[in-house]
Parts: sequence; C-alpha cells; structure tokens
Amino acid sequence: QDPEMLEDIRLATGVDLRMSEANKRKKKKKKIESGLTELGIEENTVRKRLEKKLLNRASVKRIGAALEADERRRNEEKFHHQFNYSLNN
Repeated sequence: QDPEMLEDIRLATGVDLRMSEANKRKKKKKKIESGLTELGIEENTVRKRLEKKLLNRASVKRIGAALEADERRRNEEKFHHQFNYSLNN
C-alpha cells in the first residue's frame, strides 16, 4: 500500500483506507490436503442409503405381508368357486 496515495484519499474523502496492524497478522493458512481417500465417505453413497431404508428387515416383512394379502384377496375373488385354488388360501 502506498502511504502517500492513501493519505491523499483520506484527505479527499475523509475515509481512512489503511489496514491496521491487527488485520495484517490475521492471515489464515490454507489447509493442506493429504490426497488420501476417506473410506467412510466412500461407503456413504445413494445406493447404500436407499438399501439401508428399503431392504431392512421390517420393511421387507411389511411389504411381503401387504403383497401376500393382496394376492390372497385377488385369488379369492377369481377362484373362490374352484376347489383346487381354495386350498391355497
């Protein structure tokens, strides 16, 4: 920073644009990246998150029960008068 130019600006506008000594010392260091891959982050994919929700034991059991009830109802409507199909329920 040119002190003469900053002084001219301060006299013309009334605004002091000089940086204080405290601001000069507050430079942050850049974080050094190692370039290594985090294994935990690799496992957290869309597929894994969906598998965890959709294929857990309770949801599979609930869906299976709903499908079986629907199939049973459909068979009773279509084949209630036939002896062979009535035993499957």
